[in-house]
Amino acid sequence: MQSLRAIAMKLNGLNKLKILKYTALALLTLFALPQSAFAQCVPGAPCVTGDYAVNNNENADKTGGAETCDGDFMNQIYARAFMEAQRDVMMAETYIRKPDSTLEYTCFDRILNHAAQSAPPMFSENLAWDGRTVPLNIAFTAAGNPTSIDISVSMGVGHIIPNMQSVVADAMTEYLQNFTHAFLGGTGGMDSSMSTSVSSASYTCTSMDAIWMIARCQNFPVASDLFYTFTELAASDPRQFPAPGACASPITTELITTAANPAPAFDTATFDALDIYSDTLLPAPSDAECLDPIGTGTQSVIYEFVAGAATAANPSGITRQGIEFDEMVCINPGCYFDFDPTFGGGPGGAGTITNQRCTRG
Repeated sequence: MQSLRAIAMKLNGLNKLKILKYTALALLTLFALPQSAFAQCVPGAPCVTGDYAVNNNENADKTGGAETCDGDFMNQIYARAFMEAQRDVMMAETYIRKPDSTLEYTCFDRILNHAAQSAPPMFSENLAWDGRTVPLNIAFTAAGNPTSIDISVSMGVGHIIPNMQSVVADAMTEYLQNFTHAFLGGTGGMDSSMSTSVSSASYTCTSMDAIWMIARCQNFPVASDLFYTFTELAASDPRQFPAPGACASPITTELITTAANPAPAFDTATFDALDIYSDTLLPAPSDAECLDPIGTGTQSVIYEFVAGAATAANPSGITRQGIEFDEMVCINPGCYFDFDPTFGGGPGGAGTITNQRCTRG
């Protein structure tokens, strides 16, 4: 008899062969699928043919015998979802500005000028020793040497500024070509005036404080700059800073048409007709728009008090007449239940109620 270990090893080997066979079969199936089914002829619309155009029902052959798969409706879903996402991205990019240069914020050209003014005394441009006489030690004079030496410094005065120009300022000028816009990504209303040359001067700079105040006090955009329709975004891209025309809107009129699937070309992929019952949700503009009242199933009493002559039985002289009526409500916002009462018959409520209605408040 085979051992349990040998049987387990054989079963393990069979399982591996099955896994390998199924994996190969899955790969063959994947590569055998028609690749055109995943073609992206229009951004945002997974059309299934090579030449996509709206209003031609070219996806009708994909519906199948039972018409359980509607290619036009799938394109509609993809197009609408794509446009919704792209609109959010475009609006976010409208307010995320291109960053400014910290070299401009800190007036780096004036830092160079300040260094050009303060650095020379530390280097060979220092003329503090030029033309001076330095006395020598007595031991040198005993050996017949001179008692002093005259100092003459000639190290090429003025080499600090040219070196700073070639090593730092020229590279800074090339770097600032990446920031050829005004501050705050082109919306700040001001910019730096960076000098491309080095000269001797003191350091002063208020650019960072000024742009901070502008950014902190900038008003929130008006509503028309916040919300755009798909048609507006197809006509013009709102991402205009720092350079107008730098972006092309991904939302097109063709995508809008695809998402709408207008009739009569598309007879299977239309938006559901929604009845939002606006007549019951919006305030009635007039009495005529108030709907008929609805009974609640309860009764109420309305009274009228009439002043008369005092008697022994009624010292106050006031009598009360009441009318019982069915309580009703109005379902329109802004409408209330009203009626015309006719009192009579004493306090027992023998009066009448007429013209029950809903009236605009």
